[in-house]
Formats: sequence, C-alpha cells, structure tokens
Amino acid sequence: MNYLGDFLKDLRGNLSLREVQEGTGISHTYLSTLEKGYDPRTKKQRKPNPEVLQKLARFYKVSYSDLMFLAGYLENEDKPSDESFQEKAEKIKEYSFTLKELDEQRAQLKSLKNIKSSSPISNKDHIDLHLLIESDIDLFYKDRVLSIQDKEKIKTLLKTFFE
Repeated sequence: MNYLGDFLKDLRGNLSLREVQEGTGISHTYLSTLEKGYDPRTKKQRKPNPEVLQKLARFYKVSYSDLMFLAGYLENEDKPSDESFQEKAEKIKEYSFTLKELDEQRAQLKSLKNIKSSSPISNKDHIDLHLLIESDIDLFYKDRVLSIQDKEKIKTLLKTFFE
C-alpha cells in the first residue's frame, strides 16, 4: 500500500496540484507521482528526498517525522495500519485550513477594507453598521449570505437594543 501517497492525497483535499505547487515550489507533475507512489512513465517507485518532505510538512502543517516515516526513512516495528492512517487523515482535515478557505477569508477581509476606504458607509476610523446593513453588499454570518429579511431582522434587533 502507498501510505505516503494516500496521506498526501488526503492532505491535499480539494486543492489542485497546481495550488500545492504554488505553496511549496514542488512541480505539480512531481506531486502527482508522489501521490501515485510511482512514476507512470517509468513505473519506478517514487521516494521523495527529505527536503521535499520538509516543504510538504510545512505547507500542510503536519509532522515532518510522520512524513519521513511514511516515506520509509525512519524505521518503526509497527507499520501504520489502514485504520490509524484514516484516523490521522481525518484529524488533519478537521484541524487544518485549506488554501481555498484562507483565500476566501482573505478576499472577504480585502472587500471589507475596500468598503472601509472607499464607501460612504465608513470613514477611516469606523464603519457605520446601520449603513452597512442598508447597503447592497452581500453580508455573511457563518458562511451564510444574509437575505433582505435577515437584514431587516438584524436592523429591528439593533434598533431595539440601541434606541
């Protein structure tokens, strides 16, 4: 079984190989062969060098020694079982952000900065919440777009609370 390749594929999740390439500097074709465990052209097994594993560990925010073990550099009497591999992959998915999630958050922050700097709803020192809710800007709460009705409810609550 190709534990390292399966592990890397699980870590990558919904990211494209090119996105991982951008974050690591490792070519997407080489990353593909690492995930497969072999080079499809030569049918030879792929074993990344420690420097490549270090870049991947930094990018995916996982243990370098785990990657070294899965690549066969570290000896251990107990090879990882399929079950422990799945448990570890699930934990990593649970606790780590993907690049796409970070990019979405960055875009939201950037749009908020743009609102703050170029909009009548704000000046450099503050954002007027009332004007923000009244605007045509898509507002979100926990990844859910607020509808017009949601905005009306919020205005009512704020009015009750502050006026």
